[in-house]
Amino acid sequence: MAIKVTKAETKLAYDKKLCSLLDEYRQAIDVVEIITPVKMIKKGDKVGSSKVTLLAKLGIRSFSYGLVVLSVCDNGSIFSREVLNLIEDSLIDKFTPGVSMIALLSLALSYPTIAPTPYMFIDVYKNVLDVTVDTEYTFIQVEGVS
Repeated sequence: MAIKVTKAETKLAYDKKLCSLLDEYRQAIDVVEIITPVKMIKKGDKVGSSKVTLLAKLGIRSFSYGLVVLSVCDNGSIFSREVLNLIEDSLIDKFTPGVSMIALLSLALSYPTIAPTPYMFIDVYKNVLDVTVDTEYTFIQVEGVS
């Protein structure tokens, strides 16, 4: 049995081979292989177009803008930039006394704010509990308390 290949089929086969070769070529062009580590750019260096192209292929931005804080001025006082190096725990430690002071003032003045809301609900529950202990009236939340 003989198989005959027509011109259209051979052209299609050549086109497929050509397309696969072109795809391999394109992939080979986009690949950058670094054999030995090289320090290309230092802080403050000017970057040329060839370095920008290489860095773009590697997915590295060649430059960035930023602000370097040297000192902080507040109410006429000058502080070093280490003042800004705060961690979350120290911020919470500074913030918590202020919130508790607001809660205390709000409770003392009977002025409702969000800070003393849990304490207000606890006080209301204690008052209702006192009433149920003194009277015969009960409800589910106070049945276990005598």
